[in-house]
Amino acid sequence: MLMNKRPEGPCILIGEDEPEVRQYLETTLKCLGYRVEVAENGNEVLKCLEASDSDISLVLLDISCLSGTGWRHCATSGERTLRYL
Repeated sequence: MLMNKRPEGPCILIGEDEPEVRQYLETTLKCLGYRVEVAENGNEVLKCLEASDSDISLVLLDISCLSGTGWRHCATSGERTLRYL
């Protein structure tokens, strides 16, 4: 059963190029109470991170994003204050 409440938890950024996977992750995380930002490729992930004012607590990034490898984006994002799991 889906909850109708507005998510108020930590913000998670999803970087996924496959629409079905992206939608599944977004729906699931929102049902668990997380706020969710969505990006379709690595370049969009970087744009979201630059515009976020450090509101993003976690990035779920598809390692094989269409616009470059996920690892390259992780390395670029490492210049910011992000923690990796």
